[in-house]
Amino acid sequence: MINHNNAKINDIPSDDLKKKIRKKLIALRDGMDISKKSEKELNIINKAENIIKNILDKNSYNKNIDNKNTGNDTIYQNNVINDFSGKKYIRNLYIFAYRAKGNEVDLIQLIKKLWNKEIFSESGYTDIQLAFPKIENKKMEFYTAASEDDFAPGHFGILEPVIQNDNVHKIDFKALAADKNNTVIVLVPGVGFSKNGHRMGYGAGYYDKYFEGACDFNNVVLVGIAFDFQIYDIPYDSYDIIMEYMATNQV
Repeated sequence: MINHNNAKINDIPSDDLKKKIRKKLIALRDGMDISKKSEKELNIINKAENIIKNILDKNSYNKNIDNKNTGNDTIYQNNVINDFSGKKYIRNLYIFAYRAKGNEVDLIQLIKKLWNKEIFSESGYTDIQLAFPKIENKKMEFYTAASEDDFAPGHFGILEPVIQNDNVHKIDFKALAADKNNTVIVLVPGVGFSKNGHRMGYGAGYYDKYFEGACDFNNVVLVGIAFDFQIYDIPYDSYDIIMEYMATNQV
């Protein structure tokens, strides 16, 4: 988990400085040795899996549930909580992922394992859904998707969910996050990240706008995904979203 206590507050960064660093980091990523990319990605995926597992362990209802359910009048069974009022509290896990652009870290191996329920199937969550970004009217939205068949090339040629498919449903992030029965883990790509978890994207602000206020929800966790050389002393603004964890190939 990233320690934000030592984070310095940047002076307002100039657009020229941000553009210069963004250009440098993209060039480093695009010029990386392709023969070593798969090995680095596997390392990152393994770390991302471990981070998700740790988050699920910490968020287990047996350890962390609403005060109203912490007394003796609560029964736990398969992560469905029954109290003697007759109510049932069902935990749902939502993982917000992405489809890689160019030489971004490709998470498809992790995504397929989740789709095939090869991991976290015994976590006790009654429902595990994956969601992916789609650009609509110059805004980023997230839609669920259950297989490769739910995608087609979209904005800038990036694979996006096909909204006509039965498995594809639009996510209302704020409503999802407001429901404490949901755990939301967001796997966030970026051009660069600071050691304290600040993110630099491509400059359009899609992620900053969509996940604005995410830190207000205890059940939402942002996980940065990056190669080691993308950890950099980047400039950042007050509105830039901050990662709680980073998954990189750094030892």
